[in-house]
Amino acid sequence: MRSSEINANEALWTVREAAAFLRLGRNTVYEWAANGKLPSLRLGSRIRFLPSALRRWLAVQIDLSRRT
Repeated sequence: MRSSEINANEALWTVREAAAFLRLGRNTVYEWAANGKLPSLRLGSRIRFLPSALRRWLAVQIDLSRRT
């Protein structure tokens, strides 16, 4: 994730919040973040997500699925 994408006023989401938004299991979110499939930030031992980055990622996934 590029530093230019970060909005200082945007609260970061936890794995639990990202999983709820994406309607995925927490383990899936952990795995996809570790594999680079989901845009995420590692802050020490914690993984956090920018809501706007996840929304963009989801929009791309929806667009790709409609093309097939």
